[in-house]
Amino acid sequence: MTTAETRNYRATVILDMRGREDSAEELTETVKGEIAALNGEVAEVQHLGSINFARTPDQRFTAGNYVQIDFSAPPLKPGALQERVRLNKAVDRVLVERRSA
Repeated sequence: MTTAETRNYRATVILDMRGREDSAEELTETVKGEIAALNGEVAEVQHLGSINFARTPDQRFTAGNYVQIDFSAPPLKPGALQERVRLNKAVDRVLVERRSA
């Protein structure tokens, strides 16, 4: 992959750890695997820990584990990433934003 074919992105992932025996690191590896499956390259991973939500529709789910993943991928891949992880029950939300080079 050349830099002309890729763009830099940051994915902010909220993990739903309720009823899970897996650690946040193991679930992050799953998301990193999805990025790799889409021809992306992970540059950096930051575990931000558990953060309380400002508002929540579910009173049993008031906080989530936040993870930020910086990666580079072809231009149409962030939408595909969101679609792939949407099916994963351990991922509550994903926000992918483009980063400057």
